[in-house]
Amino acid sequence: SVKVREDTTICEGTSITLEAMTSDDVTFDWGGEGTTREITVSPEKNTRYRVKVANSVGCNSSDSVMIYVDPLPIAGFELTQDGAKVTLINKSMNGSSYNWEFGDGNSTTQTSVVHTYLANGEYTIKLTTSNDCGTDDTSVIVTVELGGYEESVGFNALNIWPNPTDLGYFTLSLESNYNGQVELILSDLSGRELKQKLIQKNAVYFETDLNVRGISEGIYLLRVSAGYGTKVMPVVVR
Repeated sequence: SVKVREDTTICEGTSITLEAMTSDDVTFDWGGEGTTREITVSPEKNTRYRVKVANSVGCNSSDSVMIYVDPLPIAGFELTQDGAKVTLINKSMNGSSYNWEFGDGNSTTQTSVVHTYLANGEYTIKLTTSNDCGTDDTSVIVTVELGGYEESVGFNALNIWPNPTDLGYFTLSLESNYNGQVELILSDLSGRELKQKLIQKNAVYFETDLNVRGISEGIYLLRVSAGYGTKVMPVVVR
């Protein structure tokens, strides 16, 4: 009699050694794969291997084993860009986990994702696809040009938070020696004005909130104008 190992799973591109286990004095026939007790195989797909043994008086026996082949991952995605927003549809094959890197310090393990950039520039988007057999990655460079920016003039410190916001408002702080009116205008990327707020600044440092409740999710431009200059900053509503 003869016995081969139990059915086994291997990774694509790897090899496995199969042994015909018998204590008899026999010859071995692996059906074209070899005529020795052991053979090493590298199947590209699920394959059954059968060995037949025979002794000198013509008695024979056989056994077989199924080798299952798990494929390697292949990374791929489809990208659609709308200004600073990129929609990334995962087209990977054979993956069980994913990691996106957006080139701006952010990442996610979602399967597919929508990401919004907060500043102009070139960014490398990288997708790494993994499974138990290995990893594969692919990347693409996107250029973000929000437009509408003006250099700030005379602002010592201008900050806005949280950005992105899901709280329904932004808080803006401004530090300068200027006292007078400060105008806030929120517009979409086409330039359409959505919100306006006029504040009287009477101290070096001040804070104010801008209500964005009812504004759809997306990226917008916030223009801050004082008597000595203007600055436009991207803000994100979630």
